[in-house]
Order: sequence, then structure tokens, then C-alpha cells
Amino acid sequence: MGDLIKHNYTKSNCSESWKDNNVVFQIINPEIKKITLNVAKQLVIDRKKAMGNNTPTAVFVKVNNALSVEKAANYYYENSDAYEGTKAIAMLIDNYTARLVGNLIFKLNKQSVPVSLFNKQSKALDWLKKF
Repeated sequence: MGDLIKHNYTKSNCSESWKDNNVVFQIINPEIKKITLNVAKQLVIDRKKAMGNNTPTAVFVKVNNALSVEKAANYYYENSDAYEGTKAIAMLIDNYTARLVGNLIFKLNKQSVPVSLFNKQSKALDWLKKF
């Protein structure tokens, strides 16, 4: 991630999250293979802690090894305040299969903020600059 300054750094069993340059960085724990409802809720808690003052913020998420999203977690992301304070989300997914699944999920279930999936961090961060 380079020489980032990690403001509002928080770490849980699900992720490491911090804010730098008005972007929240969230790195999902590589041991998480499936986003369950409990994981989804913890990821939102971690992200909100990293946001700090709740100023609308762009979010960069490195997915790592998560290959699927449980139906209840998907429903939580659709029908809650999970995106409160979020301008846009760029997800770095280096696994081709997970990226295909993610694209399908986000195309079928419209989120309340723009979400895009990337295979290169530089492209993801460039996309977030629009927000």
C-alpha cells in the first residue's frame, strides 16, 4: 500500500481499516473465504470507525480470498445503512472467479452508492478520484 498515513486505524478479525487522503482503505482478512452476515456487519463497523467524522468518503476494499457472499449478507448490504457516509466503493479483487461473481452480484443488486471492481490497485484508486 505504499507510504500511507493510517488515520483512525482499526483492526478486527475481519479487516484492517484506516483513512488516508480522504479515502478509507479496508483490507479484508485473507482467511475469510465467505462474507457471512456477521462478517458483513463487522466490515461496516470497521469502515465506519476508519471514516471517523462521518464526512462522505470514498472507500477502497481489498477483498483478498473471499469468494462468495452469503444471501443474508447480500440482503444486509441492500437493505441497511451499510453505505452511510460512503461516496463510492472500489473493490480490488485479484481472483478472476470472485471478480465475475462480484460483478454479477453488483449488477443484479443495485447499491445506493457506485461500486466498481478492479484487478489493479492503481485503477481502483484512479476511479475513486472521481468521487
